[in-house]
Amino acid sequence: MATAELKQPKSPGRKLDAKQAARLALDYYNELFPNAAVSNVALEEVEFLEEENCWLITLGFDGPVRVKSALDVNLFGPQPPTRKFKIFKVNAETGSVISMKIRKID
Repeated sequence: MATAELKQPKSPGRKLDAKQAARLALDYYNELFPNAAVSNVALEEVEFLEEENCWLITLGFDGPVRVKSALDVNLFGPQPPTRKFKIFKVNAETGSVISMKIRKID
């Protein structure tokens, strides 16, 4: 079975590929929030910024469901999890995560 290849932009200082950058972004998130109650983590978007020699990695995950009261659950049923997204900027040469931002979906 063949695996899909991500096109890797050519940059003289780029040492990391998209897969490595995505792994670093996920590791960074897990280090910052070791007790976060998230599930269904997925790689959503990958972009290479040639001029900055950085990867933009968007991770999506289901956040915890917050229940207001037992009455709400009985009347309306359980609430579905809220999908959240974070964008990580990863330096393609050093592998350091430069920033993490909330990705708003319109």
